[in-house]
Amino acid sequence: MKLKYIFSISIILLSLLFIPTALAKESYHFSSNDSAVLAKIYGTNITTAQFMEKLYPGSLKVLPKDTVERLKTEPMVWPDPKKIRSAETQMNATKSSKSNTVNGRVIVNDIINNGIYSVTDLSVQTPYKSSGQIGYMSYTKVTRPTSATTIPEISVTSYIYRDGGTSPIATSTEYGFNTNEEIADGITSLSRGYHSYYTAGYHYVVWPVGSFPPYQACQTATAYQWINY
Repeated sequence: MKLKYIFSISIILLSLLFIPTALAKESYHFSSNDSAVLAKIYGTNITTAQFMEKLYPGSLKVLPKDTVERLKTEPMVWPDPKKIRSAETQMNATKSSKSNTVNGRVIVNDIINNGIYSVTDLSVQTPYKSSGQIGYMSYTKVTRPTSATTIPEISVTSYIYRDGGTSPIATSTEYGFNTNEEIADGITSLSRGYHSYYTAGYHYVVWPVGSFPPYQACQTATAYQWINY
């Protein structure tokens, strides 16, 4: 009887070793206010890995190796000016279910949906005139099947532009794995005088195994915000 009891306990313990456990969430955040480097590489034909290394030196040593290998062959996707709507167009879009206002500013949302899973994406910026700075962010959040559902990867890159410039003045990137939300945020200095600013975001998600398509991406942008500092 004793041997039978010990044998049963052993089987239970062995079975516990093979019970799958939830994968731990990992997040990596990078930001840069180096507008000179941004102006030099913005819009050029480079890989995502080259973008990361030039803007965030040492980032490739931090990210998971399999992700780095993918980024080395992945072309960098820059925000498309044709998809970044003007302030007037965005103001007219407030009647749409895909947009809303926060503190009087329009935030244009987008939804990535593969039929089973979906995420909501947005970009927003907030000035801190007392400190002469402006905060910017782009955000991706899983919304279906539940807000707590995790997916293999969410990556977001956020850019802030001044006076409709053709290259950003600052950028931030967030990589998250086994996650349900990620925020690419940063803070940069306001310029003296009366200037306009807007923020654009590029959102990329990898769906769970078996999903089709296996990954998707979209872009978001805020309206122009005029600030006198």
